[in-house]
Amino acid sequence: MTDNKIIQKILSSEFPSYRAKYKQPFRVLKAVESQIRCRTEEQGVTRYRCAEDGLEKTVYHSCRNRGCTICNKRKQLEWLDSQKNRLLACDHFHLVFTLPSEYHPLWRYNRKWFIQTQFEVVSETLKDLLLAKNEKQATHKSYLDATPGFMLVLHTWGRQLTLHPHIHCLITAGGLTPSGQWKDVENGFLLPVKVAKALYRGKFQAKIKAFIQSESVKIPKDDSKETLMMMHKSLYKKEWSVRIQEKYPHGNGVLSYLSRYLGSSPIKAQQIQSVSHQSVEFGYKDHRDGKHKTLRLTMPEFMKRLLIHQPEIGVHTVRYYGIYGSQAKKAHQTSVELLGTASDQNVASSESNDLKKVYQVLCDCCGVAMQPTYVRFRRTQIENSIIKSVCPDQEADQRSIG
Repeated sequence: MTDNKIIQKILSSEFPSYRAKYKQPFRVLKAVESQIRCRTEEQGVTRYRCAEDGLEKTVYHSCRNRGCTICNKRKQLEWLDSQKNRLLACDHFHLVFTLPSEYHPLWRYNRKWFIQTQFEVVSETLKDLLLAKNEKQATHKSYLDATPGFMLVLHTWGRQLTLHPHIHCLITAGGLTPSGQWKDVENGFLLPVKVAKALYRGKFQAKIKAFIQSESVKIPKDDSKETLMMMHKSLYKKEWSVRIQEKYPHGNGVLSYLSRYLGSSPIKAQQIQSVSHQSVEFGYKDHRDGKHKTLRLTMPEFMKRLLIHQPEIGVHTVRYYGIYGSQAKKAHQTSVELLGTASDQNVASSESNDLKKVYQVLCDCCGVAMQPTYVRFRRTQIENSIIKSVCPDQEADQRSIG
């Protein structure tokens, strides 16, 4: 299938009956309604006219929801364009930090806490192992002894839409020293993966232990604090997953690569191969053997897997640290003067051209950019809204989600 609105059509036809059976939290209702309204008249409309031949065209507005498969391509292009002056013209490493599957039930009941904590733990782990000694408490050896720049991107899904919370990290293969010099990693080596795994596990485990013992934790229906503490203790014996993947040279698709992890949805429209009221069949690439495979799910199971990945309201899934952070403008400027940026290397120039096409509405007859003549924005009150009777702070019981 090549219909880029296929996910929207599935949600429109199947979500009402699924919601009637399985109670849904507000974040899911809000996300689904946005995606159902995307590129429809209810979302808002702009009319354009060509100054050359008078041809008119009507364009419906996008929802800009982070999980939308219709308009997330535009968000990716916008991100690419905005990041060209941030990304330094140097090599970058790609790391992946994963949460053990044993914690998935607890994660479902405490989504915001786990998301925030995983970002904190990953950033603390990298800072402890890489920052210059005079910029941190010297509790660990510094394998870089300089300040790198790194971006963290949260994903909650696996290739089969299963729950798989993990963070992608793009980090410079070097950093800025306290004296203002750029220092490359030695012999192409960032840090030992076994050390990173142990530190990541230790930091996360300490925070999870305190959280389980607190009053704010929401305990899954089949668990208790005692069983959670037993599981917590057993996971000290397990090796947690931290992958340090290949190094990417600047100018060879670093931005394009990372953009695929930003503003993306759990499944793309082109993956859908067949749909009925009973089931959905989609293709995916198995990362274990590199083969392309097909998976058929019942419609309720597909809806369950799709909806669990709808984004949290107000929670950033992309964050910046080190010399890429918003508080390090001076250090970033110094690094730019030493290395230059991705924009100097004409990285992702084709994507920039694509973005210009997205922003311009061209006449089908003569190809001239058309001018807007009328704009109507989204209606604040939508008849038959699926969330109009739900309070913003109402969260569904996790046992009823499906």
